Amino acid sequence: PACMGLSRAITCFAEVPFFRYAEHLMNRLGTFGVLVVVQLAYITRLVYYSKLQNPWAVLPIEVLHGLTFAAMWATSGHFA
Repeated sequence: PACMGLSRAITCFAEVPFFRYAEHLMNRLGTFGVLVVVQLAYITRLVYYSKLQNPWAVLPIEVLHGLTFAAMWATSGHFA
């Protein structure tokens, strides 16, 4: 339970800066550029998950959730 709780906390806290700076990312990289970076981050996360042996090793990669969730939704909302 502790690992799962920490994992959720990290994912939630990681979203805040990416929601805050998503517009800056879009101005710098463009909509397509941000979405490409998001997809690369998703690939990195999923490959990392597939290689895990220790459940606690999930914690460092959870920081990418901010990019893969917050930046993706902010960019998608801006594009729509």
